[in-house]
Amino acid sequence: SGALPTRAWRLARAAAADGEDGDAAKQKKRQLRLEMTQELVAAMPDLKAEDLEVGQIVKGISRQPMTFGQIVSLGKGLRGLLPFIEATDNGWMKKPFRAGLEREFRVLAKTTALGADFPVLLTARSGDLTRPPSMFEDMLFASPQELVGTEQDLSAFAGIAPETWLEATVVNTAVPRGPRPARVVVTLTAPGGSKQIAQGIPEKALLPDLSKGPIVFGSKLKVRVVEVDIKKSRLKLTMLEKTLKETKE
Repeated sequence: SGALPTRAWRLARAAAADGEDGDAAKQKKRQLRLEMTQELVAAMPDLKAEDLEVGQIVKGISRQPMTFGQIVSLGKGLRGLLPFIEATDNGWMKKPFRAGLEREFRVLAKTTALGADFPVLLTARSGDLTRPPSMFEDMLFASPQELVGTEQDLSAFAGIAPETWLEATVVNTAVPRGPRPARVVVTLTAPGGSKQIAQGIPEKALLPDLSKGPIVFGSKLKVRVVEVDIKKSRLKLTMLEKTLKETKE
């Protein structure tokens, strides 16, 4: 499973020796890894979701990461989704698996909730496979919010006092992307209404023991709203009694 990145690295070094360096060499390396990953997937056996059973151990090849999970090829034409909260036993993943690496996963569920492209949900966690029934629908609801910032009506949060505590439900974790840190993805209900919204809580805004301990789908967190950005459809949430900014004030 380590042959792919090693080969890509050597070819990229060869490209650099031919006069390509810096961004050009990096781009060459990415392109080579993509091509070799496609070759590996093309050599995989034909497999359908109906061939798999929940709990079954399967081999998959890591593909491109998304904000909320990683695509995994399980066979020709069959892809699964590994939510980042299911990637490690503690629910935290600092960076995605390298594309092209083969490793073992367990089939967590077969579902239509995430669309026809991802009929299989995977886990790399050990232990029991029982998850709350709402898991897939909640992930589907929260994922577009994290990916494209789908507009949400946050007006009900605009006047809420910063000392007011609300209950949030953990639905996933997200790896760092660019300037955005690792975070827990939660859903919470707007005050006085039943409308759910999805938001990410940066790791540093979580309680220290929680940010180091296991994160589990469905966990209930007590959070405060410290900032509302209606234009960007984003809440700034924290579990801390006082943020650094509030302490300075």
